[in-house]
Amino acid sequence: MRESITTRPLERRKRPSLLPVFEPARADQSEVFDDLGDLEGVEPDASPAMGLGLAPTSTLTSLDGPHVGRQFGLATTCLVGRGPYNHVVLDDGRISRQHAKLSPEDGGFAVQDLESSNGTFVNDQKVERRTLCAGDVVRFGPFRFRFDAQASAAVDLARPSREVSRIAELSRLAQLEDAERKLRNLYTFVHAISATLHQTELLDLIVENLLEVFPCAELVAIYMLDPATTRMIPMRILARDRGDIPADFGKSMHLEDVAASSAGLAMHAPMLHGAGVLGVLQVRVREGAALSQGDLDLLNALAVHAALALTSSRMHQESLARERLAQDLVLAERIQRSFLPISLPAIEGVTFAADYEPAYSVGGDFYDVFAQGPGRVGIIVGDVSGKGVSAALLMALVSSDLRAAMMPEPTDPATALDVVNKSICVRNQHDIFVTAICISIDVASRTATIASAGHLPPYVRRHRDGELVRVDDGASMPLGLFEDVQYHSTRLTLGPLDTLVLCTDGITEATSERSVQFGFDGMEQTLRMAGSSPSEICDRLLAAVRAHVGAAPQYDDLTLVVCGMDDTGAALA
Repeated sequence: MRESITTRPLERRKRPSLLPVFEPARADQSEVFDDLGDLEGVEPDASPAMGLGLAPTSTLTSLDGPHVGRQFGLATTCLVGRGPYNHVVLDDGRISRQHAKLSPEDGGFAVQDLESSNGTFVNDQKVERRTLCAGDVVRFGPFRFRFDAQASAAVDLARPSREVSRIAELSRLAQLEDAERKLRNLYTFVHAISATLHQTELLDLIVENLLEVFPCAELVAIYMLDPATTRMIPMRILARDRGDIPADFGKSMHLEDVAASSAGLAMHAPMLHGAGVLGVLQVRVREGAALSQGDLDLLNALAVHAALALTSSRMHQESLARERLAQDLVLAERIQRSFLPISLPAIEGVTFAADYEPAYSVGGDFYDVFAQGPGRVGIIVGDVSGKGVSAALLMALVSSDLRAAMMPEPTDPATALDVVNKSICVRNQHDIFVTAICISIDVASRTATIASAGHLPPYVRRHRDGELVRVDDGASMPLGLFEDVQYHSTRLTLGPLDTLVLCTDGITEATSERSVQFGFDGMEQTLRMAGSSPSEICDRLLAAVRAHVGAAPQYDDLTLVVCGMDDTGAALA
């Protein structure tokens, strides 16, 4: 989006021209005119009258605008434009800095357009170059002049060379003063809005300082782009008198409609960041005031710094949000760890080893090892679908529910799974499910009762002959899918020094840098090579997984529980 000025006819202003009459240059004036010609690459044409001190032979009479009724004498090339170095100065945003020139040609004068924005017209016909006749009406943008072939008595004759030099110096001084004023306003604006990184305060500072920078402004506004709707949302609107806001303000609109929405004379400048648009600054001036290209240039510069300040504010707020999220995750990790066993129970006749490694700060895997009563021990391992905070929240609920369901008599794990499944289904959480395995071990008889809800099958490593047994019996559907699922269990007898291995799919689906999974084959091979100690099996299996994965990132939570029977056969005391 380019910056724009919405215009209306200007009121007449009693502003004297910097050079109302252009006379032939004498020898001591040539340096002044050379400087004027070099400003934008247009050099004054030579004239037979140059240096002769002749009075003007033709005139331009202003028919409207700031010089209405005034006559400009023509004796050699005359430049018309918005810049103060022109011979006829029209300080209006609709006039180009160097709009047109009139130059002598075969005893008369010709007008030539200098690629102006709003064109040059002779008798309401747009021209590039045209020889003028007496009485022709020449229009530069909206301003009309009548060309006369003979000078009238009201035309000022040649000024002394000192006066011409003085006017040129005053023009240069005015340019410097204007540049200094704009620079001071820009510095004040930037200094003011840099006082805060809070977006609400920053928006207030921007509109308040826009009113300070532009004394002619009656109302200012900030529109911000909503990426979701691609519409401009008015974030701040401030009137100088703090009165009511006009009806055409305060409505969201598309970017291209912002400039067209403002009645009266107004300026708009886009706030750009990178290749995108953050928003638009709008300045509406009071009735009778005027705007120049310099005002628009200043607003555009202010918009650049406003965009930088708003971007810094947004990045600061995002940084604070990330810090708060990081703190919340640390707290969530601590809370989730509190649902896991702080230490494994010391139960006579059985030994445990376990490891838990979430893929993120928090995860959906869980396990628990607890005494169910005299001579019995319960083991739970589960995996909630998904990862991160949502999985961790459900994990906390399901793990506590399963433990509670495993505690009362009878202690059949299938009954516990049935109770928790119905509890999850009642909550209508159809987008999630839970796999879990529950085991109840009678230590005295070394009998394990196993029920699985869609979880990975456990392994039993027989100490006597090194046989590795995969227990697929007792498996059923995951929790939370169907309320009428019937869960059932299977019984397994363990011998002295036999080990029972339970894990989640973070073990079997651990993926290497070449996208190869560890799999059941890798797990079984490692278990066959391991010893009988639960801690040794746990360490050996984890080391094998890490060696397989290498530098590849961890994509899933990893949980491992190993239960080993002692060779004493003693019951739980």
